[in-house]
Amino acid sequence: MSKKILVVEDEEDMLSVMDLRLTSTGYEVILAENCQEALERFREAVPDLVMLDIMLPDGNGFDLCKKMKQESSQRAKIIMFTNKVEAIDVTRARQSGADDFIVKTSDLVYILDAIKKVLKD
Repeated sequence: MSKKILVVEDEEDMLSVMDLRLTSTGYEVILAENCQEALERFREAVPDLVMLDIMLPDGNGFDLCKKMKQESSQRAKIIMFTNKVEAIDVTRARQSGADDFIVKTSDLVYILDAIKKVLKD
């Protein structure tokens, strides 16, 4: 049984690349482009992991992370990712309940390593 990953990303190109790469690696991928859609998919699909962008058109990933963690009684694994790298973002991600924080990169091997580490695959 493949693990489900919810990818929450508003950049269409990055969303497509993540979908293709994760699917080809054997994960079941669920996509969302904003906070509202992400929360609906999260509740419906009960994913094993959420890849969560920080900056979204209808809110921010920090608040969404907190909500997802509360709704799943802390069981949801969440990796937050962003283009901007500031120490405060890493701190806020951890305070929000994120299990890991990575910088968006075109090197998907790095992203897959983070996913495997968090899921303990």
